[in-house]
Amino acid sequence: MTSLHPYRGWLVSPTAADRVVAPAYDSLSPAERGAVAAAQPDSFLNVMRSPEDQPPGAALDREELLAASRATLDRLLAEGAFDRSARPAYQVLRMRRGEHVQTGVVGTVPVDDIGPVVRLHEETREDKEDDLVRHLEVVGVESSPVGLVHRGPSPVADLLARVTERAPDLTVTAEDGLEQQVWTVAAEDDTAAIERAFRDVPALYLTDGHHRAAAAVRYARRAGVQDGDAPPARLLVVVFPAAELRLEPYHRVVRGVGADRADAVLAALAERFTVTPVVVPGVPDPPDAAGAFLLHLADRWHRIRSAAPGAAADPVTALDVTVLQERILGPVLGIADPRTDERLEFVPGTRGLEELVRRAGDDGAAFALAPTDVTELMAVADAGAVMPPKSTWFEPKLRSGMFLYGVGPDWHGHDVVG
Repeated sequence: MTSLHPYRGWLVSPTAADRVVAPAYDSLSPAERGAVAAAQPDSFLNVMRSPEDQPPGAALDREELLAASRATLDRLLAEGAFDRSARPAYQVLRMRRGEHVQTGVVGTVPVDDIGPVVRLHEETREDKEDDLVRHLEVVGVESSPVGLVHRGPSPVADLLARVTERAPDLTVTAEDGLEQQVWTVAAEDDTAAIERAFRDVPALYLTDGHHRAAAAVRYARRAGVQDGDAPPARLLVVVFPAAELRLEPYHRVVRGVGADRADAVLAALAERFTVTPVVVPGVPDPPDAAGAFLLHLADRWHRIRSAAPGAAADPVTALDVTVLQERILGPVLGIADPRTDERLEFVPGTRGLEELVRRAGDDGAAFALAPTDVTELMAVADAGAVMPPKSTWFEPKLRSGMFLYGVGPDWHGHDVVG
């Protein structure tokens, strides 16, 4: 049974949204984040500071950055950049880019549900969790809803249709064309209906934000929270129907392969796969179905196809990213540990194949994959298994600094509870 609760939080003010709402943190490089933060002092990236985002020679230590982040947030709140809800509420979030539209519900879930009800598919790094826990301790707010999906249509589709007939409370259009609209749902009958409807959803699946979820669990335990309704025991999330999600591939680049090894690499691959040179000029179309890869090596493109998959012992084995790692990157190119090998770089499919080739350079190998399907993700999570690193890239990415949920001791009292 799913517990999706309303919450009393803050929504960015329509008059401040254009200057405050920030790009998704992980969608930018450290240098890009630093440039945005420096050029836009009200950008919420200034509340999410990391030492790696700073220019050389201007580095503050982590505690100084956390203090600066909290000071920025305090200033934005004092200047009226966010409006606090009068009572526990949900928000409806609609994200639109071109013809793609997805509509979800923003609320909170108990941290105790993470694992058994909110099912996971990625491993997390302890050092990154440590940083996020400390951020919650000092800054005290969750500001980027963790992305979740569920099977089937929305359990509150009729209510969402009625709510979204009225003008949105907030519309933000990002530089990349992503339009985000928000409607607040605060009427008691409506919030009760949403809460009841989600109880019939058997499971939720975490798509984006494994480290934030893990940090929320650790923070609640460290805070010694006994009351499951207290804010530190809740995680800010947005829940979408799985069918509305758009997945992009996560490509791979292996640096330093060497153009002089190209023939040997291709011969090794031909023993394992069907390898066909691409003869059309320019950049070929990326793979659009499982079991196919594109390889760029020594200034040439090749298509690689695996045999028709048989019955896999577990859902992870059947994934293209698993096939690539276990049959190509490991045995042919020597990438034994994709989490730590510095020769391996992961490139979101949104960057395009031209960027993939650029990053590979003259002596690297670039591999393009088809997107992982959301049903594959759910199958892995249902099995309690873990996907290889960087298996999925969800687009559009949730932005930061639209919703705030206070979990620190100086941000909440019993009146905050949903």
